[in-house]
Amino acid sequence: MQNIQLSDDQFQKLSAVARAAGYQDVPAFIASFADEPIADPRGEVSEAQLRENVAAMERGEAELDAGGGQNMKEALVEIAGKYGLKISK
Repeated sequence: MQNIQLSDDQFQKLSAVARAAGYQDVPAFIASFADEPIADPRGEVSEAQLRENVAAMERGEAELDAGGGQNMKEALVEIAGKYGLKISK
């Protein structure tokens, strides 16, 4: 078991959150995270979306392997220009 070090202030804040959530103490509150899945705030991802995302990453990797892509410095200059930001070259 790994120990976590918290300041007294952090522990007090976490204790208040634990009590408000209906837990008797901080360890019980933290243990609940391992027992109950936490919903992703972005929503659920369907099997089709997951496959589409993987395929997009694989296409990107293949493009990079084939010498494609854009130089990072050029990309940053392009992004800065798009948003009206000035960066040093």
